[in-house]
Amino acid sequence: MLARPAPTRAVLQALARHSQLAARRQQPFSIMHNLRSFARSFEPHPFQRLPVTSSPAKADWGKLVNRSAKQAAV
Repeated sequence: MLARPAPTRAVLQALARHSQLAARRQQPFSIMHNLRSFARSFEPHPFQRLPVTSSPAKADWGKLVNRSAKQAAV
């Protein structure tokens, strides 16, 4: 197996400049962002299935039409 050549001085300087620029580009501190990520940590994994304790209720189209008609009348 061939040995990897040592990085040159120019490469090391470019890497140092890049890391300095990346450090300056960090997002400003945001309380809302931190709160959102904290709340997200409590969410279950998207592929984690929750236990099914009962079957979902069937759609009641009559009730839906009734409610829509009442809202349209107002």
